Formats: sequence, C-alpha cells, structure tokens
Amino acid sequence: MGEEGSTVRTLLFLSNPGLKPWRDAQRLKKAIKTGIPCVRSVNVRVADTHVELDAIHRCRDLEKELRRVLSGLETIYLVYGKKASTALNVEDLVREARYWEAHEALEDLYYRSGRDERVRALLLAAAAAAKAQEGLLEGAKRLLSRISRDVIEEGLLDYDCLLRAVEKAWREGSGDILSCFERSKLCSAEYLTEVLSCDGQAAKEAPSD
Repeated sequence: MGEEGSTVRTLLFLSNPGLKPWRDAQRLKKAIKTGIPCVRSVNVRVADTHVELDAIHRCRDLEKELRRVLSGLETIYLVYGKKASTALNVEDLVREARYWEAHEALEDLYYRSGRDERVRALLLAAAAAAKAQEGLLEGAKRLLSRISRDVIEEGLLDYDCLLRAVEKAWREGSGDILSCFERSKLCSAEYLTEVLSCDGQAAKEAPSD
C-alpha cells in the first residue's frame, strides 16, 4: 500500500459531508497518518464548505490512497506546491474560510511592509482561524495572544469579537474575523490596500504570467 515516488507537497480541497473541526479534524489527521505510509506529514483543516488536506508525501496517487482510508469526501481540486491561490485578495480567501492561504499571503506582505504590526495582527487572526479549523482551539488562542497590545489599544480590532470568531471557526469551520477589525485603520496600512477592499475599491488581483 502507498507506493512511493518523489517527495511533494499537495494541497487538496475535499467536499465536506457534515464534518466539524472540533470533532473531526484531528481524527482525520490520525487516520491519514496511520493508514497511508507514504504520507510524511499532514494537516487537516475543516471548513464549513470544504476540507483542506495539506500533505507532504511520496504517494504516487494520493487521491487513491485517501479514498482507501476516508469515506464520503470527494476531491474538489488539488494543487501541487506551497500555495493554492495566485490571487492576492485576502478578503475573498477569508470569506471562503481559506484562512491558511490568507495567512500565507499576509506573511509575504508582513515582511514587505517592514513588519507592520497592523499587517501582523491580521496575519495572526488568519493563522488562528486556520489553527481552529484543525480542531486546536488552545493553539488558536495562543496565536491571538501574540497580537500587539498597542494595535488593540489604538482601536485596530475588537479582541473579544476576534476570539468569538475564532471559536466559531473551531465549532463550525468559519468565523468572520474581518468584521472584528476597524476597516479604516486596516486600510491605513499601505500594503493592506493591495489585498483588501478599501474605500469601495476592490483589492488588486495578482498580475497574470
């Protein structure tokens, strides 16, 4: 079982037949790790409309292996490599509960911005929501606790609102983290205007190759 090839990273989006992060994410992760030897590591994130599998593996046919150990989950699409989205619109990614991709896009912006704490706050919120989708609520709360107290005191975000949104992501797979931020203050960060809708203008799209 699990015929091996070269090591690759694959992000799969699967249908969600009614799974919940708090109940099912870690169970699915364990089933994959114990049942598919060619998978080296895997993270499972359960959203309300889909399930994400982020796997580093040497399986020649990962989808076939997944069908063998999981039931009721159909592949929507898959992508080889680190990132699934070429779009820079973080707002759309968050709206679709694709928090990990939003986190990765924001991570790039954070370093480009000279480590702007406003960008970091949104980055940590997205990372916390992704961690909640893995069924790891305490880990999600630890990520939120790393948000700068200065930006909270300046009114960038409502921390209690953000905590509730992340808890909802843990229970149901999605939570409206953006509604917990003061939009005008987010948009005052130059780099965030690239990935959010500011002043009624849609976020910029990534240039096509």
